[in-house]
Amino acid sequence: MADEWQTQTELANVQPDGEDFVNFNVVSRTKKGGNRLPERTRAYRDGSKSDHTGNMADTFDVQAIFHESVRDPEDPGGPMWPDRCDAFEAALKSRRVLTLNLPWERNIRCRAVDWERTAVPIDLRDGEMFHVTFRYDNEDALGQSVATVSVRAAIRQKVQEAVFDLEREGMSTPLIPATFDGPTLDETIDDIHRFAKDLDDALGAPEDAGSDVENKAKRLSAACKRVRETFTSRTPGRDKGNDPSGERSQRKLREAEELANHAAAGAVASRPRKERKRYDTQRDIYSIAAEENQNPERLIAINKQIEDLMAIPPRTIVFIEVDPL
Repeated sequence: MADEWQTQTELANVQPDGEDFVNFNVVSRTKKGGNRLPERTRAYRDGSKSDHTGNMADTFDVQAIFHESVRDPEDPGGPMWPDRCDAFEAALKSRRVLTLNLPWERNIRCRAVDWERTAVPIDLRDGEMFHVTFRYDNEDALGQSVATVSVRAAIRQKVQEAVFDLEREGMSTPLIPATFDGPTLDETIDDIHRFAKDLDDALGAPEDAGSDVENKAKRLSAACKRVRETFTSRTPGRDKGNDPSGERSQRKLREAEELANHAAAGAVASRPRKERKRYDTQRDIYSIAAEENQNPERLIAINKQIEDLMAIPPRTIVFIEVDPL
């Protein structure tokens, strides 16, 4: 059976944000879509009224095969099975947004919803097949999303370069205990790496996690500043940053600090402006979204104080975005 797939597959790849591509051979793709049509009913009237509140997130099913007999000549990677097969499943399990490249469509931003991993010892010995359902990831503010990805990539790069230079120049000893956001921390160079990773994870989180981005960006910015100031003091052993040899690491730390500040400012700017509204009759969040020309998902995100969004009591305060995207 493996030989039969040889002329029926094409090379594709998937990449979680911030990680490496994983190549695989794709057999087919089936795309599915739909509309969001919440129903409204009236007493003593048959049937219902449907409101079109937008399109459902498109999903698509992908069938992939991992077997040496179907390896693409342009794919020089490691063994298709089990190494590549396991790496593919690890990518699907990633909590980050995926970039998927298929023969029919490129640069698809999506997440893996569910998958099946099938092994057939008779027909497909030394190989396995995947049936994966992906869902497109909206990333509402596209410009902001592109900027966020570029900030994430730059922060990772600057922090890695700065830490490398600091260690090379002998500035990797524990720093003076300092206070940040209340608790006392014994900061080390490794903390810069950890704070950068925390910020990277927050930038890849859903859009309504802006406050988390701001806090973690400020934490990284303060840590970079503290490292710079610690190693540019006049204390012997803490003055290596003042030497010409320490200029490179200090510059990279300043750049990482500026990028973190940029991420914090972007998180603040992206917060929606809200106003309060009350309705005289019982409503649901989707009918309010249709009436107010709002994005239902965003309304749900800013109205978490409401216990039942499908049965909002009369005169309940509902937050509405002033300038919805």
